[in-house]
Amino acid sequence: MFASISPPKTRSEHEMADYIEILCLVNKDHEIDASTAAHRVYEESDLDVEADDSRYDLKIEYEDTEVEPYGSDSDDAQLEEDPNDSRNNRANDWFLYLQSRQKLYTDFYPFIVEHRRIRRKGKLSENNRLYIYLLLSSNLRVVQRENGGINTLTTDFERLCEIALREYLPGFYVKRCGKSLDNSSDVPSKLVDMIEYLAGEMNEPCVLTDEYRQKIGDRNTGDGGLDVLAYRRPHEDDIAEGSLIVFGQCACGDNWIKKKREASAGEWGQRINFFHPPATVLFIPYGFRDSQGRWARPDILSGCILMDRLRICRLLTGQGITNLQSSQIVEELIGFSEDI
Repeated sequence: MFASISPPKTRSEHEMADYIEILCLVNKDHEIDASTAAHRVYEESDLDVEADDSRYDLKIEYEDTEVEPYGSDSDDAQLEEDPNDSRNNRANDWFLYLQSRQKLYTDFYPFIVEHRRIRRKGKLSENNRLYIYLLLSSNLRVVQRENGGINTLTTDFERLCEIALREYLPGFYVKRCGKSLDNSSDVPSKLVDMIEYLAGEMNEPCVLTDEYRQKIGDRNTGDGGLDVLAYRRPHEDDIAEGSLIVFGQCACGDNWIKKKREASAGEWGQRINFFHPPATVLFIPYGFRDSQGRWARPDILSGCILMDRLRICRLLTGQGITNLQSSQIVEELIGFSEDI
């Protein structure tokens, strides 16, 4: 089920933290220290500690006060630092970030971080398993492609995002679109039919031209960049245009930032003439935060509302993943063992 657990080709702290968490899960002792993590990264990969990530270069800012491990009253968060060893310094940064993540995610976090060591909790809750599922969905490179595991994870992510959107917008009609639909859905599978159907549901005029219809094609079963949507009319029998509309895109791949325009009013305005443009929501399983809980790179998020790992976890508190096919993959990861 799982491929080689290789490091990400990035120096972004949130992605390196993901990698260390996965190492912790698969290690036979379910724990790993900073020295072992640094060795794994630098001796068994071509990651350059000074290399920039072409997508985003994240820097971690810490408060003047020390970051202490969750549930600890000691000063264990003070990490040893060798100013002459850039690798050791970077490993220290990763574990400081992990400590901040532990405090940020509270009961969802399936690990305990102390000193320069991270270990998996002995008894994992449903909230912990949800976190592990989102962690795995953010790191699809560790899943083998041959057995359909990646497709299972990404399809289930869209299902979870539909549930999360319902929790976020109670009272709204929420619908999922595209190839991941089950037979009970009333949303048409063909893109042209889906556009006309959604326009009618939202009381917005469909403006598909013959030329655009030919461009899309009669057999196109794609989602047009729209994975999930929510809308709410002022009252049920109101047939006039103008409703609150939210369009959502779900993205697990590491190029997720390029997806934010796919469900935007700019893209969909050539299909539906909106009385008022919809809001765009981008769902990602990544924990895209700095050590204080703010966005790691707010400058690249304009034009969309980001629903990242933390927001999804909180929206789905207590929901669990038991009813998802991905729960089997999560259990396999929990039981997977590699001698690190």
